[in-house]
Amino acid sequence: MKLSVRLVTTRQDAAVVALQGELDLNSAVLLDAVLLPLPGQGVRHVIVAADRLRFCDVCGLRVLISMHTIMAATGGSLVVAEPAPVLRRLITLMRDPESDRPAPAIRVYATVDQAVRDVIGLPDPSLATSGPS
Repeated sequence: MKLSVRLVTTRQDAAVVALQGELDLNSAVLLDAVLLPLPGQGVRHVIVAADRLRFCDVCGLRVLISMHTIMAATGGSLVVAEPAPVLRRLITLMRDPESDRPAPAIRVYATVDQAVRDVIGLPDPSLATSGPS
C-alpha cells in the first residue's frame, strides 16, 4: 500500500499531517517533501496523525526524527498522535543516527485532539480534523 499524506493547517504556525498507508524507504521521500518546507512557511508545531499508518520502518522513523530535531531547534515541536503499537515502540527505541545516543523524545499522544490541546492550545479541538484534503 502506498502512503497518503494530507496536510491540515490549524493555525498559521501549526499543522496536522495525517498519514495513511505505509511509511518506508520508498515513501519516506513523500513525507519529507511535505514536512521540510513547513518551517519556512512559519509552521512551528506539527502533529502527525498516525492512526491510519499501518507500517513504519526505520527510514520512515528517520524522517520523523529529522523533522522533530529541526522543529525543536527553532522552539517548535513535532509530536505523533494515535500511533500503532509498533510505531510507538520504534519511537521509544529511537537513537540519534549521528551519535548513537538516545535522540530527543518525540512526544506521543493517545488522540489528535489531546495533541492539539497540549501542543497548539486551540480552544476547539475539532479544528484539528477540519480543513482541505
